Amino acid sequence: MSTNQSDNDIESDFDNFTSDNFESEDLVVLFEDFSSVIDYDTNNSTIDSTLKEYESIKRLGEGNFFVINEGVSFYIGKKLYRFDFRNLEDVKYGKNFLAFFYGPGRAVKLFISIESFHRFEKTFSEYNKYKQEFK
Repeated sequence: MSTNQSDNDIESDFDNFTSDNFESEDLVVLFEDFSSVIDYDTNNSTIDSTLKEYESIKRLGEGNFFVINEGVSFYIGKKLYRFDFRNLEDVKYGKNFLAFFYGPGRAVKLFISIESFHRFEKTFSEYNKYKQEFK
């Protein structure tokens, strides 16, 4: 297993791992947002990643999203992206998105899915519980 540290996330390749090891979930798309044009401040909003104004957001891939051990594990094929709540400065969510903020000058990790509102809402709630307990 090889690991690389980047933006306080862990990106790993697992030789003997597939996301089939987990219960099947609807797919979520992960983006990196350097644009500063997306309004994350209202949870009633939706984000349409096809809009021209959002051209500068980088699509990392489509995968499975799980809230596990005080963070989020996101699987794209054999790749694992890990987002620990302790490394986040803030979390915002809306009707079709969840956004992780790491601080000034760093990309927002943006998850978009039509069918994941309740999972995103739960993740936001879990993050707030963690924040109250540990920060």
